[in-house]
This record gives sequence, C-alpha cells and structure tokens, in this order.
Amino acid sequence: METNFSQDLPQKDVSAQEPKEAVRETHHYHYKDKKTNAGSVFIGLILIMAGFIYLADTLGFLDIKLDLLKFWPVLIIFAGLSIMSSRSWISLLVGIFMALAVMFVVFWTLFSDNFFGMPAMMPARTVEKDIKIQKESGIERTAVEIRNVIGNLDIKGGTSSLVKGSFKSNFQDITVENYIDGKTQEVVISGSEKLRSIRAQENSLALELDKELPSDLYIKTGAANIGLDLRDLRMEKTSIDAGASKIRVRIGDKAVESELFIKAGASSVEIILPRGIGAKMSLKTGLTSKELNNFRQTGDNTYESEDYEKAGKKINIILDVGISSLKVDWE
Repeated sequence: METNFSQDLPQKDVSAQEPKEAVRETHHYHYKDKKTNAGSVFIGLILIMAGFIYLADTLGFLDIKLDLLKFWPVLIIFAGLSIMSSRSWISLLVGIFMALAVMFVVFWTLFSDNFFGMPAMMPARTVEKDIKIQKESGIERTAVEIRNVIGNLDIKGGTSSLVKGSFKSNFQDITVENYIDGKTQEVVISGSEKLRSIRAQENSLALELDKELPSDLYIKTGAANIGLDLRDLRMEKTSIDAGASKIRVRIGDKAVESELFIKAGASSVEIILPRGIGAKMSLKTGLTSKELNNFRQTGDNTYESEDYEKAGKKINIILDVGISSLKVDWE
C-alpha cells in the first residue's frame, strides 16, 4: 500500500516571509542612499553664507571687497571632507567638526575686528592723515571727488585752501590726488579697495572746502553717514551715489543756479533749503515716507516750491532712492 506523506506534512507558508525580506531590503537601500556626506553639507552651507553676504552687498546694506581667489585652499578641504565622510561614522563626525572649524575661520577672517567680542588675529592699525591742498594760481573753479570712503563723511566750507581736513580709520586707507584741467583744479580722494573687515569700528573723513570759487562735489561710496553743510560754498553741482546711508544736506544760496543729485539704497535723506531760493524736485523712489514742506506737485513725480518762478536763485533736485525716509524743509 503506497502512502503519500506529502499530503500530511504542513506546508511552509512562503508568502508570509517574502514581504519581510522585501521590507528589509527596502530599508537597507533607503539608508544607504540617504548617507550623509559632510563635504556636501559644508559646500551647501558655504554657498548659502556667500549668497546672503553678496545679497546684502547688492542691496547696499554692506560694502564688501573680497578676493575670492584667496580662498582656493578651501577646495582641497572639500575633497578631504568628502573622502573622510565616506569611511565610517567616526570619520563623518571628524569631517563635520572640521567643516565647522573651517567655517569659523572664514567668519573670523571676514569679521576679524569684532567677531563675537574676540580680538582679531591680526589687529587692525589705525590710519590718521591730515589733508591740505593749496589753490594753484589762475584757477577759476574747483572739483572735489570722493570715492569709496565709507563710514562718517562730513564736508563744509570755510577754508582759504582748496581742501583741508583729516582722515581716521582702523580698516581703510586713502590716497589724495591733485590735478589741473585748464582753469579747473580737481582733487580726488579714494578709499582703499582692500578692506580687512566688513564690520568696521571707526572710519571718518572730515573736510573743509574753498568758499570763494565755484565748485562741484562728487561722492561715490557704499554704506555711509554723510553730512554736507554747503551754506558757505559756491556749490553749483553736488552728486551723491551711495548704498544704505544716512544723508543730510544743507544747501546754501551762494550760486545763482545749482543742482543736487542723490542716488542711494535703503536710506534716510534730509535736505534743508534756504528761504528765498526756488526749488524744483524730481523723485524716483521705492517705498518712501515723504515730508515735503512748501512744495506743490506739478506731475507724477515732480514738485516745485511755491515761489519757484519768481525766485532769483534756483536749485534742481533729482532723487533716486530705494526704501527710504525723505524730508525736505526750509530754514
């Protein structure tokens, strides 16, 4: 009699085990694909940091002069971190620690004057200079140009010299150049391009200009606190091109016709005019709080003082500013 033992034996449930094996393999590859790479994390953080810094520079909140070629050794660090982080969890921790250390050094280099209250690795020296340019014989007018001098900038009239003043800074230096162009004597004051830090503690330029000859003044700078007292000057043209700044200008009545041009980022602008002159103003602004005293609107973005047509002396004001507060008043 033939017995079929296969019918009596319990059958192995293969279908019940297959999903577990599939789940185990799925989790294995899931974690393998999501393995953290310290080099990639570090590169991402550096790119984000650089993006925020240059965005602040573009908007005018910071004035940054960086030579990116000086940071080429960071590429070697990237390669080393990528190799280390692919070995084991210990190498990964060491790689993350090294990435944070390198980021700390980069921040310390950029903010070395005052990074979390710590002293700089190489303390900045203080530069102090006296400026005095005499008038040349036969000169009939003057022009003063100021480039890339950030911080506090104060200019007024009252000297018998062409230009007289002082400069003091712990992170920037200046050069002073003097030219003769026909009957015009030109003075150019330039700030150094290589800034050791973007968090300056002190930077100031104070000038007195000649009050006798007709003059032009050109200022091109970044973030600055600009104060101009032009009441004693025969200033015919004043041009200010600045970043995020606080600008205060007091206009005089020595010139028959004059022009004031201001282009700035996020700024506070105050203009004080002498009574008796006529003023015409053209505005190109962003979100601006405006206080225009004794002006009437003549167009979409144009204004005139009430006595403009009858005034014997006139000034044309052109403003191109971003998010700002604007005040124009009389004295």
